[in-house]
Amino acid sequence: MLSLGSLPSAVSGPWNVVVYPASGVTVPTSYNASDPEIRGKAPFTVAQTALPDLPTAVSGALACLGVAIIYLVLRRRAVPHSA
Repeated sequence: MLSLGSLPSAVSGPWNVVVYPASGVTVPTSYNASDPEIRGKAPFTVAQTALPDLPTAVSGALACLGVAIIYLVLRRRAVPHSA
């Protein structure tokens, strides 16, 4: 699955999803609406709010770190310490 956060060039605005045959076609690097090999297309708009502020890997690492800290704090409170 493609994540917008994994695309450093991802910008808000009009996007196009294009379907090509499974084989026998060289897919172009830029969108060309008049390409005869296109089997289907769907234009849509990406809002700025849909693009993450941080890359997906950084967001995931920060989330894991936060959960680990909460776990350690709660575990420390729940486990009795010997004096």
